[in-house]
Amino acid sequence: MPAIRALRTGLRLLTARSSAILPVYLLATGLYGVARAPIIIAGLLTVWIIDQNGQLGTLIDTINQAREGSATGSDPAVVTQAMNETLGSIITPAIILVIAVSVILAIAIIVVSSALNGAMTVGAIIGVLNDVNGIESGLKSAKQHWRAMLIVRLVFAVSVISALGLLAVIRIGFGFGIAGDGTTAGVISTLISVLFGLVGIVGVVVIWVLFAFAEQAVVIDNQSGTEAVAQSARLPMHRPRLLIEYLMITVGAIMFSIIAGRIAMFGGVSRLITIIALIIIPAVIDGFKTSAYANQTFTDKSTSSLQQGGIWKRGAINRSIRAVVRFMREHPIANLGSVGCLIIGGIIGWQKTMNISTPVSVDNIGASFGMFPFGVFINLAVNNWLVAAGLAYGGIVVGVPAIVGLVFNGIIIGAVGGAVPQEVFIASVAPHGIIEIPAIIVGGGTGLWLGSVLIRAVRGDVTTESGADAIYQAYQILLGLIPFFILAAFIEAFLTASIAGLLLEMVAMIL
Repeated sequence: MPAIRALRTGLRLLTARSSAILPVYLLATGLYGVARAPIIIAGLLTVWIIDQNGQLGTLIDTINQAREGSATGSDPAVVTQAMNETLGSIITPAIILVIAVSVILAIAIIVVSSALNGAMTVGAIIGVLNDVNGIESGLKSAKQHWRAMLIVRLVFAVSVISALGLLAVIRIGFGFGIAGDGTTAGVISTLISVLFGLVGIVGVVVIWVLFAFAEQAVVIDNQSGTEAVAQSARLPMHRPRLLIEYLMITVGAIMFSIIAGRIAMFGGVSRLITIIALIIIPAVIDGFKTSAYANQTFTDKSTSSLQQGGIWKRGAINRSIRAVVRFMREHPIANLGSVGCLIIGGIIGWQKTMNISTPVSVDNIGASFGMFPFGVFINLAVNNWLVAAGLAYGGIVVGVPAIVGLVFNGIIIGAVGGAVPQEVFIASVAPHGIIEIPAIIVGGGTGLWLGSVLIRAVRGDVTTESGADAIYQAYQILLGLIPFFILAAFIEAFLTASIAGLLLEMVAMIL
């Protein structure tokens, strides 16, 4: 199959079948985000241990002194030394153990999520190409092939580590054999290090290329992990053109990401790159790989109801807003649970900072956004929507990541509210918060609901088809939240400082 046809298929999957593809990639991103849960829990436990040891106040004072020292131009070495001494006194074996366990758990979650996501995304794409429900096909593929995909991931990791380890050993051996005076030996050592570094990069790229189509071999050819690796490694001999085309498209995608990233950073809208890098580009490349490997192209004809329409279709946003209203009406317990988690976190954060006085003026808030904060507006809207998406789809893991995320966000809100004057906090948060916070609550409630769906699925009370429908409903809800996050971001970026200033003036006049 010509590469252009396979690439066109990858692009068409996003435009014509977005409702079948985007939910799967959002779910994949949410599963990766589950790895944040143990890190967040470890951070909260660390703060709790420090507080129990009576050293939280000391840490906060040291941080404030470091901030003041940086602002007044104090000697950085003195500031750094003070911070190091404080950290050295509060870090205990219990804290080290908590952090180590959280890191190990996070790595394990990432590896397992990668296996699930690989099987799910390829399964969804091949399902759409076969004109069946892409979301349901992805779920079935994840259930059937995740173990084989996990073996592929582990073999890849072992291959990379072994290759780099062998290079490191050889490099150390070369180091012992370098002769000459100090300057000459140093130059030779540097050149050898650079050479081995380049060899290491090339080696990793070669391994990556040999594993490039292992996912497709697992799902499309129904092979085991080791068989899929062997099948992918033979492609350079059997289908060299496919591999060359894949490399060219991948390099092009990387270059596009770099250029788009530079443009986004120049325009102050860097958060847009997150969506492009985590969802758009992977979906297009996976579509190309799967189409080319299976020798199947996209057809506009579809009999699957979940694949008809999408975000690009007329009336999609209106339907999605109705989905938000319907979800709030039909699932009050999930939404009340989301509210409860946010309130609990807020209370915890407020209690820990209520005795801390941090002077903040509304003028500083407005000045930090600039004269025309268009980039801030876009970044706020995208970031808040991604937070809601992470809560929603990460919550599918029995709701735990959604609970952790909601409590953590509540702690941040409460901590800020306790640290700054109440009137300033209310005046600066309320204008946009009355829209943004309920939208976040709905995202968290969606995650709690999806978690309950998974629990019922494990018990056998929910079919794969019903699970696919729930994931699609979550996607519709997230689309429906977009206008709310845009409005909240617009108010926060352009109007918050003015509204807050007016409210504070009115309070001052009343008092």
